[in-house]
Amino acid sequence: MIDTRVWPAPPEVFKQTNVLIHLINGMLLAGLSHALARGFGLAPKRAAWVAVLAAGFWLLHPFWVGTTLYIIQRMAMLAALFVFAGLWAYVHGRLQLAAGRTVSGYVWMSTGLGLGTLLAVLSKENGALLPLLAWVIEAFVFDADNRALDRHGQRFIWWRRVFIVLPGAVLLAYLAYQLPLLFSGQTYGRDFTPWARLLTETRIVWGYLGDLWLPSLHDGGLFNDDIRISTSVFTPLSTLFATLGIFGLIALAALSRLSKTPWLRAVGLAIAFYFVGQLLESTWLPLELMFEHRNYLPAGLMFLPLALFLVQKTDVHHRWPVWVAVAILSVFALLSLKRADVWGKPFAQALSWASQHPDSARAQSYLANFWEQTGNYSEAERLLDRAFAEHPDDLLVLANRAFVACDMNSAPAGLQSALRN
Repeated sequence: MIDTRVWPAPPEVFKQTNVLIHLINGMLLAGLSHALARGFGLAPKRAAWVAVLAAGFWLLHPFWVGTTLYIIQRMAMLAALFVFAGLWAYVHGRLQLAAGRTVSGYVWMSTGLGLGTLLAVLSKENGALLPLLAWVIEAFVFDADNRALDRHGQRFIWWRRVFIVLPGAVLLAYLAYQLPLLFSGQTYGRDFTPWARLLTETRIVWGYLGDLWLPSLHDGGLFNDDIRISTSVFTPLSTLFATLGIFGLIALAALSRLSKTPWLRAVGLAIAFYFVGQLLESTWLPLELMFEHRNYLPAGLMFLPLALFLVQKTDVHHRWPVWVAVAILSVFALLSLKRADVWGKPFAQALSWASQHPDSARAQSYLANFWEQTGNYSEAERLLDRAFAEHPDDLLVLANRAFVACDMNSAPAGLQSALRN
C-alpha cells in the first residue's frame, strides 16, 4: 500500500496521502484552467494568472477539508484526479488541433478521454462522467458557434461522435433506464422515494452552492440524516423556489454560451460543468441524500469565471482585482485552517456536529460514543434516549443504546421491547 504495510496503522499517514492527492489535483486543475483560458482566447501570460487564481480558489476552499481528511473519500479524489488529467489532455489536444497540429491533437485528445475515463471509473463510478464533461467544454469553449465542421472537417466530427457523443450517450441511456424508479413509489431501503429524492436534491444543491460561494467557519459535518424530505414541489415551499432557481441557472448557462466575452461564457461553462458533474449522485438514483464530497469534481471549474473576470479587469490603472483575489485566497486559507484544526480534535468535532444537527440520529450517536468511551455513561444515555425517542426505528441508535445499557447494567423498558421486536 502507498500509506503503510502494517495494520492497524495510524490515520495520519492516510490523511497525508490525501493531502498530497489534493495538491496534485490543484496542479492538474491549474493546467486545465490555463488550457481553457487559452481556448477562450487569452494571451499566455494572462492565461497563466487565470490558472493560478482558478486553481488557487478551488484548492484553498474550506469545503474540501472534510473530503481530504475523511480518508474513505480518497475514491472521490482519485476519480477527480483522472478526470482533471483527462480533460487537460483533451483541451491541450483540442488546442493543438486548432493550431493545425492534427496528429498531435488527436493523440492527446484520444489518450486523455480514453485512458482518463478508464482510470477515473476504476477509482469511482462517477468517473464515467468524463466524456460528458468534455462535451460541455466542447460546447462552451471550442464550438459555441456550432462551426466545428467548417473548421476541422468531417474527420473531427466522427472522432467527436466516437470519443465524446457515444460514451456520453451510453451514460445518459443508463440514467434513462433508471427513470422508472421515479414513478415506482418504492424506497429501495431508504427513507424516501426516488421522486422525493430528486425534489429534495434541488434544495440540497442550492445548499452546496451557498457553501461554495459563501463558506462559513464551520463545516456541516458528515451526518445529514436530519434533512427534511421534499414530498412534493410545494412541500416544503422552498422546493418550488429551488427548482425554479435551477431552471434559471440552466437558462443562464444557455444564454451565456452566446456571449463573446470569455468570463461570461465561462459562467455558462461552470454552471453546465457543475450540473453534469452532479448527474449520478444528486438526482434520482437511490443513494444517501447529501455529502460534501459530491462537489469535489463538479465544482472544479466553479471559480474559473471569477478568475477570468479578475484577470481581464486588471491593468496598469486598475489594481483592485489583485486585492480582491488576495482577499479571497486569504479568507479561504484561514477558513480551511480553522476547519482542519477542528478535524484534528475529534471530541470537539463531535460536539460541534451534534450541536449543528440536534435532530440527526447519527450525529447524536457519534457524540454518545465519545461519552461512552470516557466513562460518562449518563451523558451518553441522555443523548441516546432523546435520539431513540425521536427515531425509534433507527438501528444505529438502538444498537448504541443497547451498548450503553450493558455498560450501566440496566435498560429501560422501551429499549427491551424494541430489542425484542
